[in-house]
Amino acid sequence: MAVIKNKRILKCLLMVVVSLLLVLNFSIGVSASTVYDRQDADACITISQRLSVKGGSKPDFYVKPNGETVPSTGYRYVSENASYLDSMSESMTIPANEEGTYFSFDCYDEANPGALQVPHDASIRVEFDTLQIIDDISVPNGNWGKASYLEPITKDFPEFGKGGATQVITRSRIIIDLITKLSKH
Repeated sequence: MAVIKNKRILKCLLMVVVSLLLVLNFSIGVSASTVYDRQDADACITISQRLSVKGGSKPDFYVKPNGETVPSTGYRYVSENASYLDSMSESMTIPANEEGTYFSFDCYDEANPGALQVPHDASIRVEFDTLQIIDDISVPNGNWGKASYLEPITKDFPEFGKGGATQVITRSRIIIDLITKLSKH
């Protein structure tokens, strides 16, 4: 077994592996925690986008140093009547929230408040890249944060629908990529 000590050789090997994965039609990302490592991770993502056979699309998942995978796109669903919709659309940001901002990894093309178990129409889809918050994503406790158990899939509020959507929270500010008005059932 050989140990590679030269960082340039290691980076070249990483680029070869990324290239092979992309040729096989995989899409990947890399995340790291320190500033130096994050710069390397950003460089790897840039390399993977340049080499992508999917036409430069962003990766489907990011891989954290501890091996956790995180989908690269997050979706927050809000009501078309939300009081903050205009300001959010203008600033293209979701402000940091100490209580936590709920979002999903599920992309619905039609409003689906029943799956999300929310008491509103969920007809506005807010899309963003999760890399910006990757170190601040967690599964919420059930019963809107009041229970002692985790609820990664919505189930606690059947009065709002059948559930089944993924859900996580972040306390960080989110820069929005796209806001879409969805049709209702």
